Amino acid sequence: MLELVTKHARNFVLTEGGRKELEGIYYDEDGSIGVTDSHVLLYIPKAHNLKEAVIRHHKTGKKIVGKYPNLKYLINLNYSSEIELDMNHLARHIKSLEAAYATIGQIGTLHNDLTYKVLGTPHQSYILTLKGKISSDFNPISLNVFNLYKCLLVFKDLKVDKVYFRLAGSMSPMLITDPDERVKTLISPVRRY
Repeated sequence: MLELVTKHARNFVLTEGGRKELEGIYYDEDGSIGVTDSHVLLYIPKAHNLKEAVIRHHKTGKKIVGKYPNLKYLINLNYSSEIELDMNHLARHIKSLEAAYATIGQIGTLHNDLTYKVLGTPHQSYILTLKGKISSDFNPISLNVFNLYKCLLVFKDLKVDKVYFRLAGSMSPMLITDPDERVKTLISPVRRY
């Protein structure tokens, strides 16, 4: 799992400006590792055996003094809906998400019919139809396209067959995890005006 963190940490840390703690990887004393820029989060439980919590800079490895956000609070929200998705199907569309972000728009909306729509100009749009099962209806949630792309790359590298999108409401973060919950990612929603 440490290789997964090493490979993907740069996509989840804050790279400039803001709190210096968010430029680091957080190794909690309970064995979990967390990386966040406050919009998107990578969390891996039981990934190391350090006895003390420490924040290490994602590039240099130097210790960063500061207080890291309470990741357990964010991860353990009360999720009311769950979408089980076929990761093999989803993996084929990851590159198209990156292209949609670059050419059409930065915000996409996940709907109850399992479509993720990125709308640009009247003549440009991107619609990804997901294959999966919904536990219960949910309100549409708007997400940054590039953040969704970064999260799905982690699960592609994890080589899982399924992922779960867990939703607590249209203004609460969406959790993505694998069946064994070895890795969790969290995406903050985006407001649409």
